[in-house]
Amino acid sequence: MRPLSQPSPAAHADGRIRRRADLVALLCLVLWIALATGVLYAFGLSMWTALFVLILLACPLTAGYVLVLAYRRPRLPLGPPPETRGITMDWLAPVYNPMCRLMGVGMGVRRRTLAVAALRAGDRVLDVGCGTGVLTRLAAEAIGPTGMTVGIDPGPRMIEIARLDAARTHSRAAFELGVVERLAFADETFDVVLSSFMLHHLPADVKRAGLSEVH
Repeated sequence: MRPLSQPSPAAHADGRIRRRADLVALLCLVLWIALATGVLYAFGLSMWTALFVLILLACPLTAGYVLVLAYRRPRLPLGPPPETRGITMDWLAPVYNPMCRLMGVGMGVRRRTLAVAALRAGDRVLDVGCGTGVLTRLAAEAIGPTGMTVGIDPGPRMIEIARLDAARTHSRAAFELGVVERLAFADETFDVVLSSFMLHHLPADVKRAGLSEVH
């Protein structure tokens, strides 16, 4: 099995600065919407009409902001993304966590997933299609220091965020680029394989290949 890499302290610090810059930019956008809504309201529009107009105007700006973040080159040495015919969500990486919470996929769902998986201390766990690694990090907590947890995803930006968040929270979880239909691990490396909100992004034949690899 290939060695699992983690971000350096310098990359961790750089990622923290970038997250703060992204948060400031998002707060500026929210403040702009609030200010512009107040101006339109002052000129005679009702509050709800003014807010509706501003949301319509803000949607293209927000989409552009997300795309700029999504196509920014990752700073961690990840290498080229693996080829897959599945749909990747890498472009949503900057807003993936809040989007999941907005759609009801919060910590409660993640913890329920792990309860169903019935993880035990010392288990070796693989999370395929790990995204930003929320479930993977919770799995690492559940199995304790004697276990091993690895998350794979085809999206470099997803893996970058997952690694930086793991370093920030001192998680033992490791994260690598990878696809479920071609797992880069020897047979019987893991005791448990997790997959959350991922399989529906794969064509039928890729699903079969991925489940065969998991088995």
